[in-house]
Amino acid sequence: MDIAAMLIWIVTAAAGVSLLAARRPARSSAEPAPAPAEGVPANAGAPAQGQAGASTQGQTPASTQGQAGVPPEAAAAYAAGAKVPPITRSRVTTQPGEHPLLEFMHPALGIVGLGCWIAFVFTRFRGFAWVALGVIVVTIAAGVTWYLINARAGEAGGRYPARRLLVHGSGAAVTFVLAIVTLLALAHG
Repeated sequence: MDIAAMLIWIVTAAAGVSLLAARRPARSSAEPAPAPAEGVPANAGAPAQGQAGASTQGQTPASTQGQAGVPPEAAAAYAAGAKVPPITRSRVTTQPGEHPLLEFMHPALGIVGLGCWIAFVFTRFRGFAWVALGVIVVTIAAGVTWYLINARAGEAGGRYPARRLLVHGSGAAVTFVLAIVTLLALAHG
């Protein structure tokens, strides 16, 4: 029974990979590029004409090196009084329907659980089976959460083929039941 659970787990993982490969792109919302800050000239990072030559005359090459990552011409221009452009801060956001933590965690946990179950099949150490069962519970919870969030956003059916979702979810349910039956048989045997 443990080998059957391992094989169905592998088939479920293959269906999950197939599901991710067949994923249709999410609806893209075209966001305009951020406009440059007001009051900052387009060439603020470049030295002004004539300033670089005047400020570097009579200086040694070591003094024009600037700080790490700053070209010597820009360092000389800033030293001569050029305005430093403001630091742009970008905020990282995800698109609606995008859930990077769940999209990483669900497959990663599935692979870890499969590895623990394979270790159990080869070693017959019950600890591996219990860890694999715990991991599969968390993996299923992450997958169901991922599906429900996408369904609430109205994108579950639009992003993933329904048949593959059904095969993947059914395979996970059968794997879970076989793992529990295997552990119950071990406990009573």
